[in-house]
Amino acid sequence: MTSIFSILLLAHIIGIILFAGTTLIDWLVSKSFWSAIDKDPANARVVHGVALRFQVLMGLGMAIIILSGIGMMVATKGVLGQATWFKIKFALAIAAILNGVLFGKGLGRKLNKLLDAGSQPVQSALLSLRSRYSLFYTTQLILIAAIISLGVLKP
Repeated sequence: MTSIFSILLLAHIIGIILFAGTTLIDWLVSKSFWSAIDKDPANARVVHGVALRFQVLMGLGMAIIILSGIGMMVATKGVLGQATWFKIKFALAIAAILNGVLFGKGLGRKLNKLLDAGSQPVQSALLSLRSRYSLFYTTQLILIAAIISLGVLKP
């Protein structure tokens, strides 16, 4: 018979796949947006609209990760939380959440405001946002890779 812990672990892995996969796809779509914004602003707006839909999937993945993680902590009576690798993984997960909420959402709001202004967005504002988006995605993908590595390797 499958244990509750195994079911929670499976849910946790599914949440990680959903969150990490959607983040990677969002990054790729973002690269398409930035390529299109100079050449075809109307098409770039369509690409941006597609990217906005990924936010729901990322949020769903994160919710699954959090709920299943709490469940696993309860199922193991907190034993997992005592391991050094877990403490580091947990801190990195908090950093990824904060990066997404504080920086990712803020960048998205600024980009939406520029695109909703109606006229052609100001090039200098787009350049600033583009470099900040690049930093955001680089940070997020490194954090996700580190979190997955710690979960698998458990050094």
